Amino acid sequence: MVTTRHSTIRNTIVAGFVLLGILSLLTGVTGLYFVHSVVGVLNNVTDYTSPLVEGSDDLIMNLWEATKVAEEILADEELEDIRALTMEFRKLSGQFGRTYAGVLDLCADGVLRTKLENARARHTELVGHAEQMISARTKELEKRILVKRLLSEFDEIGSQLGSRLGTVAEGDEVTTAALERRGEGAGIPDAGAWGPDGERRKSLGEGSAFAQAALKLEHLTTTLQLTSSRYLLEEDPKKLGPIEREFQEAFSQVEPRLALMERTAGDDEERHGVAELKSLTASWQESAIGAGGLLFTYREQLAAGHHADELTEELEADADAAAAALNVVANAADRVSEEADDIGVVVAAPTVLVAAIVSSIVLIISMGTVITRVITTSTGQLEDTAERLRRSEAELRESHDVLERRVLDRTAELRAANERLRKEITDRERAEELSRRHQAELAHASRLSTVGELASGLAHELNQPLNAIVSYCVSCTQRIQSGALRPDGLLALMEKATRQAQRAGEILHRIRGFVRRRESFRSTTDINGLVREAVSFVDYEARQRGIQIELQLDDSLPPILVNRIEIEQVIINLLKNGFESMSEMKASDARLVVATSHCLEDGIEVAVSDRGAGFDKDVGERLFEPFFTTKADGMGMGLAISQTIIKAHGGRLWATPYPDLGATFTFVLPVAGRSHDDGI
Repeated sequence: MVTTRHSTIRNTIVAGFVLLGILSLLTGVTGLYFVHSVVGVLNNVTDYTSPLVEGSDDLIMNLWEATKVAEEILADEELEDIRALTMEFRKLSGQFGRTYAGVLDLCADGVLRTKLENARARHTELVGHAEQMISARTKELEKRILVKRLLSEFDEIGSQLGSRLGTVAEGDEVTTAALERRGEGAGIPDAGAWGPDGERRKSLGEGSAFAQAALKLEHLTTTLQLTSSRYLLEEDPKKLGPIEREFQEAFSQVEPRLALMERTAGDDEERHGVAELKSLTASWQESAIGAGGLLFTYREQLAAGHHADELTEELEADADAAAAALNVVANAADRVSEEADDIGVVVAAPTVLVAAIVSSIVLIISMGTVITRVITTSTGQLEDTAERLRRSEAELRESHDVLERRVLDRTAELRAANERLRKEITDRERAEELSRRHQAELAHASRLSTVGELASGLAHELNQPLNAIVSYCVSCTQRIQSGALRPDGLLALMEKATRQAQRAGEILHRIRGFVRRRESFRSTTDINGLVREAVSFVDYEARQRGIQIELQLDDSLPPILVNRIEIEQVIINLLKNGFESMSEMKASDARLVVATSHCLEDGIEVAVSDRGAGFDKDVGERLFEPFFTTKADGMGMGLAISQTIIKAHGGRLWATPYPDLGATFTFVLPVAGRSHDDGI
């Protein structure tokens, strides 16, 4: 009975264990089937979300590439390159449309479809703004090419006009000087008439007026070229108006000068020259301010460039908005995928745990709990570790993508900035070269004007040695004819005539050196010698006006490195200004002092002081502005040119008024070895 009972108990236990084993097996199979089903569903979810995320990323990348191409179009300077980039941009737009259609088919969620449609709408706006920007940029480059051609035509006509004016003025001066020599050689007194109707005085007067009008017209052409250069260097459209009005105001002075030249023309050749000048001036004006001229075309170029910049900003805003909408779609798909992974972990883990527990009870009850606990703990740690690794990898990938985009964007910005800087340097060097040429032409014209104003004094100074030569030659002739020929007496007369001829040659050489157009050349020079030479030019005019010139020169001054002609021109301008300021004074009170000395700035100071009426504060603030003058017939360019010359030599020029006691004009130049680079 006991054996049977034990057997029954054993069988019952075995049956129980068998039943537990069967139940455990059924539970495990059921759990595995459930897990397999859940994993299958989650795999389907992942298969749905992955293409959606990849498509959104492709659309975002397409947007950034299209934006980059648009920026390259804005930075490029060649029309052929812009056409190629335009084709590339349109190709990217077509790719975006095809990718968008595929992503829209995958997206079933209504909210995400709305985001996709918003992104498509912003992309459409981006394409529209890009096409407008490309059109504006193309127009800007076409206008820039046209501006270069018009500028070349403008400069060519201006050079022809300046050359023609210089020829007319110099020819008229030569004719005037010849008339003066004829009259003085014939012994005609200054106050008398050459012929019964005063033909000599009329010819000289008209010739001088004709030459003065030609010189002033030459001044105007140089001023117009300088103004056009300032206009083409200005990049702010709001500042073009005042410069254009200044340009038109200068052009309005051309017609009266031409009319004066036409009235004072002395023969058919001069009248023909005036007609040519009028034709050239009309062509010049039409190329500058006519419909489709230089100024109008440059204004259109600036407007197209600013419009392209504004469209680029709108294009970037469209790209940012479209990318933001696509990021929402991609992030939503990522969240769905991550939630599916979390559901798989939550559902599968308990099922596996139950199966493991049941199996462990069948195999070994005592060790099951411990083994299950260890397995559960290890599994949780591994899952946490895997999750942290997954998050770290995602963050690293995102950081890498952001960094790569920033590097690409920064590289593009630096390339564009480098290109703009190179272009600006090239344009500035070209503008500076043009400005230097114009300044040299203006200085030359000023010297011609100065020589024209000093013509009578120079002619008188030249007439003295010529009269002496004639007297010595007549004396030699008379002695030879009378038979009273002595070699030693004849030799003495010829030596005197030779010295007077050398003196006349020195005067002509000095005048020729002063007015000759040449490249700027600097040499080591004694400033006192320059002062004395400049005073010799105006000495006759000073005596005619009754003005005493007093020189207070410091003989211990070191040499300076300057352009002799230019500094001499500055001194002459200051001396003539002093003469004009004392024109109403008594001869006994009119005195002009020219002083040289050391200055505290390690340079040489030259001061020209007069006893005229001086000037008030308002006039003093505008003394060195171009075209500002207090004289009725002045051009207002002498002091402006003088200041430009002194600045180019590394010095400075200023004026100090003394009420009722005159004024002092002072300039400072550095000594040799400290001079700046040649600026004119």
